[in-house]
Amino acid sequence: MQFIDIHDVGYGECIVFEGDKNKILMIDCGSMNTILKGSKIKFKDYVINFVVPRYSEASERNFLLTHFHRDHYCGLKYILKSEKNFFDNIYIPYPALNQDNRALLLEIAIYVFVFLKRQQLCASMSTSALFIFEFLRKRSYKSKIFSLKKGNIFKFSGVNYKVLSPYEETFPYSQNFSQIVYRLDELLKSSWQTEIVEKFFYLKNLFCEEYVKCSKLCQKGTFLYDEEIEQLIEKLSNSAVELNKLSKNLMSIDVINEILLILNDEKTRFEYSLAQNSASIVFQNEKNNSSSGNNVLMTGDVTSEILKLLENDLFQFYNVIKVPHHGTNNYCSEVLDRVSCSHLIISNGEYHAGGKISAEYAKHNAIKHCTNSKNCDYLQKNNSCCNRLIFCDSLSKNGEHSTSCKNKFISTSKNKCGIYVINVNGDRGCYCD
Repeated sequence: MQFIDIHDVGYGECIVFEGDKNKILMIDCGSMNTILKGSKIKFKDYVINFVVPRYSEASERNFLLTHFHRDHYCGLKYILKSEKNFFDNIYIPYPALNQDNRALLLEIAIYVFVFLKRQQLCASMSTSALFIFEFLRKRSYKSKIFSLKKGNIFKFSGVNYKVLSPYEETFPYSQNFSQIVYRLDELLKSSWQTEIVEKFFYLKNLFCEEYVKCSKLCQKGTFLYDEEIEQLIEKLSNSAVELNKLSKNLMSIDVINEILLILNDEKTRFEYSLAQNSASIVFQNEKNNSSSGNNVLMTGDVTSEILKLLENDLFQFYNVIKVPHHGTNNYCSEVLDRVSCSHLIISNGEYHAGGKISAEYAKHNAIKHCTNSKNCDYLQKNNSCCNRLIFCDSLSKNGEHSTSCKNKFISTSKNKCGIYVINVNGDRGCYCD
């Protein structure tokens, strides 16, 4: 890997690997900030006018979506609406199935799509997952689409990367989340308006079956103009249209108030978001390169519970780890304390519903590459960056302080570690205060 770009996109994520022969792998692209803090630039304009031109000359462009939250996904839509077929290969998460072989995240997304539409709190959370195949068929039909689950291998720039999560089956959804989906089913089945309810369940189950079939076809990569998957996507679209038509009648059934009460509950929003994060794609290079120091672990927004389940798959040493969920407190994992690492990537930003960077990361001996120091608890309390006293193994003189990094401020020179924080003003190194 030649370098890693960490784009400062506010409360969101956009990380780009560059490999040999000018190939790139973009991991997520999204933000919760419509306008980037500290500027008057809209996130959409930043993506179209800055991110796209920066990588337009790449010999191969790849995109990997870890999960379907706006702060990881919406930039992909902006890119493909601006530049059709911008990516050669696109990787998306395989639908995580529980022990009953049910895709609970898809099911609750269908409930949200049918009963809440877009205006309520929960509605914007994950309904985009339902339409990913249709969107990519329209905007990226020349791309090869891969659906990734635990055990899959994908190659970038001559390196094999192994997917550690999500599990294909028996995915460990929390009991609270599972109960919410099952309770919604029970309520509907208790309705005396059996005909419309039976039609809803038929369409919901059909949609999930077709979605899983699409994902299976994309396991080894496929073009969405191939006849078999094109027919499946057409069926998916028809099912979604029928569900949408059914919505008006469902809003007048006898149990509608109870259903809306659950879907509009803050607990549902929280559990839905947590489940989506837990099903993030987690990946690392396939071979343990502890001698060469090239190990990389990318964690999406995965929860500490899932990371604990993956601990036996992890290496003892990494050059780079992208910490989960913007480095916030609730997603801090003791698992990462038990591995050695040279560099931690933390993409955080100012957002009313986000969280600050946990001070726990300041205790780690790795160099931290943060996109927003204003949201760092350690910096606010100590008036000093936690990198200030850390030795950087990537500088020309072994054991030199990170403050000696020539790219601690905006610079056009090359950074020896190859890791940069990027914004419209230029590229800089790790030193953030």
